[in-house]
Amino acid sequence: MDSDNLRALVEDFKEKGNSDESIVKLLTAAGYSEEKVREYLGQREGQDVAANSSNGDPDPITSPTPSKNRLPPMMGFVGLFNGTVELFKERIWVLLGIYIFPILLSVLVFSPLVSNFSRSPSVSSGVAAAAAFLVFILLNSLAGLGMVYSLKDQSNIAQSYGKAWRSVLNYYWILLLSFLIGFGGLVMGVIPVFIFGVWFVFAIYVYAFQGQKGINALLRSKEYVTNYWWDVAWRLFLLGIIFWVIDLVIRFLSSLSLDLGLIISYIVQLVTVPFAVTFEYLIFRNLMEIKPQLAESKISGRKGFFVFSAWLGVAAIIAIPILALNFLFGSFGSLSQPSVSVIYQQARDSERLQDASTLNSAISMWLADVSTSTWETGLYCSGGNGSFPGGGKCLVSESTSTDGTGWVPINFDALQGGSPFLSGLPIDPANNSSICQVSPGGCFYAIRLDKTFGQYRIYVPLESSKYQTQFGAVDGGNLAGWYEVGSDISSTTTQP
Repeated sequence: MDSDNLRALVEDFKEKGNSDESIVKLLTAAGYSEEKVREYLGQREGQDVAANSSNGDPDPITSPTPSKNRLPPMMGFVGLFNGTVELFKERIWVLLGIYIFPILLSVLVFSPLVSNFSRSPSVSSGVAAAAAFLVFILLNSLAGLGMVYSLKDQSNIAQSYGKAWRSVLNYYWILLLSFLIGFGGLVMGVIPVFIFGVWFVFAIYVYAFQGQKGINALLRSKEYVTNYWWDVAWRLFLLGIIFWVIDLVIRFLSSLSLDLGLIISYIVQLVTVPFAVTFEYLIFRNLMEIKPQLAESKISGRKGFFVFSAWLGVAAIIAIPILALNFLFGSFGSLSQPSVSVIYQQARDSERLQDASTLNSAISMWLADVSTSTWETGLYCSGGNGSFPGGGKCLVSESTSTDGTGWVPINFDALQGGSPFLSGLPIDPANNSSICQVSPGGCFYAIRLDKTFGQYRIYVPLESSKYQTQFGAVDGGNLAGWYEVGSDISSTTTQP
């Protein structure tokens, strides 16, 4: 396949009047063997001499022939796919050996950390999972560059990783620029993202073959794709469809056996990623054959638009978290000190609503399970100065014991197996703190146990106007600034 293409290119350049050394320089820069190029040049010269001798004519003076307006077609998908299969079979153990390291990192480190975070979410487990993911992405990219060097230079695993490691910073810079430009394109619309993605898909190969760095590698990739955008796009799309069908099969197997599906998915990933790299490599080789002059020409693309798109991507990355925070907390102003205060108020209110729901569920279960028909009637508070905004005096305690001696005088430990809801009684997140101004006594939780057994009402304060409007004003209770829940919310009574 390559021999036929090389012979055709040599003949085409000779017919256009290029010198032998110029042809050697162009085609070796495109990745062909200098020995092979000179071999075909020698064959060509022998054919020319034989033809001239038979005609009895002196050696003609070559002159350039007009270039063709129509560019040659790319190799078809079937030819590329078959060529990928053959090359992949030839280099399979080296390619798999290079890519096995990111797979092992994912299996042994990243996946267990993600599983641990999903079971018990925490800041530390989340940070560990995020760090492992970042390392996986960086190692995955390094392996991708190593596979390209292996295909280009026929190098082994250690040599390929060595070459990739020595140039990894330049490669990461190319990836970062590609991401930022693509993100800027996403701000401009969905279509630019797809256009940029196909333009820049060969940047890694440009860097490995021609040493172009930074934005120049992206622009040179775009030059190779120019006039062949749809040809490249649909070839990559067809390969993606094949991988999508394989993914559907894996999902089906996962539905039968999760462990089996997981093992197969890792094996398939180990094969499909190097296969895709090999497929893209052959497309790039085909484009270099079609446009060998690009190997030595200067970058002709304009950088201004892409620099603008990259800065637009940076601005979007900075702006999105700020806008998301403003949206979540209902404040579209700047994050000045007052808005930060509102954020903290809303966070505390969210915790209070959860505590009220948990305590309400525990009491409902206690009422359904215990055999007693009496309780300690009264008004009980987790803090404050003993006065309750709704009237009456609170019996104040900050104890969180669930055995009936805590601030809620109910023995939850009497439940069979203990309460599944409470490991301790909830306390207001700003209990007795001066930062909370809902009542003169500060913020605290309260519960009223009515004289009628089973009738109770829980009170939790709400600091933020957002939660007061969304919950406090519609809970059916009669205290402004408080969220009320329990078995007798319709009652207007505020005292036992």
